[in-house]
Amino acid sequence: MIEGLLPDIPRLFTGIAEWAAVLVYVLATNRRSARWIPIVVGLLPAFIGLQLFLGILPQVLWTLGMFTAALAVLGAIQLSTTYAWRDSLYLAMRAFILAEFMQSLHWQLWVALPWSTDQILTDSTLPPPIVAGALVSLVLIYGAVCAVVYVAERRNFSGTPWTGVERSTLLISVGIALVAFTFSNMSFVINTGPFVGSSGTDVFYIRTLVDLLGLVALYVQQSRRSHSRASSELAVTQLMMQAQHSQYLQSQRNADDLNRIHHDLKHVVHALREEESAERREHYLNELESTVRRYESETRTGHAPLDVILSTQQSRCVEHGISMTTMVDGTALKFMDLMSLSTLFGNALDNAIEASCKIPDPEQRIIKVAAFNRQNFVIITIENYWPHEVEFDDGIPQTTKANSAHHGFGSRSIRRITETYRGTVTFTSENDWFTVRVLLPRQAS
Repeated sequence: MIEGLLPDIPRLFTGIAEWAAVLVYVLATNRRSARWIPIVVGLLPAFIGLQLFLGILPQVLWTLGMFTAALAVLGAIQLSTTYAWRDSLYLAMRAFILAEFMQSLHWQLWVALPWSTDQILTDSTLPPPIVAGALVSLVLIYGAVCAVVYVAERRNFSGTPWTGVERSTLLISVGIALVAFTFSNMSFVINTGPFVGSSGTDVFYIRTLVDLLGLVALYVQQSRRSHSRASSELAVTQLMMQAQHSQYLQSQRNADDLNRIHHDLKHVVHALREEESAERREHYLNELESTVRRYESETRTGHAPLDVILSTQQSRCVEHGISMTTMVDGTALKFMDLMSLSTLFGNALDNAIEASCKIPDPEQRIIKVAAFNRQNFVIITIENYWPHEVEFDDGIPQTTKANSAHHGFGSRSIRRITETYRGTVTFTSENDWFTVRVLLPRQAS
């Protein structure tokens, strides 16, 4: 501190600022989590108690005290979420700088008032309106800053999944936070220098402005990261849609070939019936009739493109010993373009088949597909038996593959296609069944 020039921010206010910053980032990045309740109940007194303890330490331990406060922010985020430590540290840097900015801005505005005093928590002779004014100003300023940051960061961290922070990204984030903290608090350590204020007012301005710039830099970093991920995801989704479309075209060609084989087999069967050897004739007939039945077991929904898509997936199910049942009114889906239709059903069934193949018991490899009209909506459900727990992030099931950053695009492409048709999609896991449920407004074909 610069004695005589800058009044100390009360430790109570610092503890509240750090707690509020943690709360903002826990809620902004994972609004569905119920684990933030312990923050409200238990961590506010913990933050205040820690700051009161650090306030009685000698000045020589000031740096250690700030490092301890930063660790407390990291620990609170780790305790209140299920994020990996790297993701928690990524958020902790933002929360710590936000806390620094909030308390600096509030204290700067408060001490500038003619009736204010920096002894509001230690002078028992102060009139109650003065004390109440400081607390009310804290609630208003902290609340306004937290609300603005929450809205901004909620958008910044929504859309594509933000977890799985890369090492280089984390290092940049830590670097920005360290530079902002160092320059904003330099006047507390040294009295002269190009970045040190010569008066209490200068120190206030420098600290508030530098913390704000650090907060903006961290926001821009995440914004660019989100934009980069969204662009990559869009490119991968487009490739997947093209692959699904190519698969449809190939399946259609295969279907034409099978029809020709089916036609030729009828003549072969007729010729074999003239075979004199009864034993050999019956052997060939059994093989050929089995082949014909396999070719004729195709799905018919009333919509030819969907027939090809489902028949192709049905063949995969037969190959892997999966029982797939369909109750699909294809006429209800004729308004969808071919690429969207093949991507939606293709991705959903690819995921269902992949999951079913992991079930050891063939009797439990079951997939159910349904699509039908109900009032003014088209409902699509794709279910597969899955007797295991499924984790979700922003409503999207998390992949079980090792490299999660490069998987999970299928579910998000289903959501994107559904939103294109002004519909909704939900992924649920209940009673050992994983379900993809799509609700689309009925549209003209």
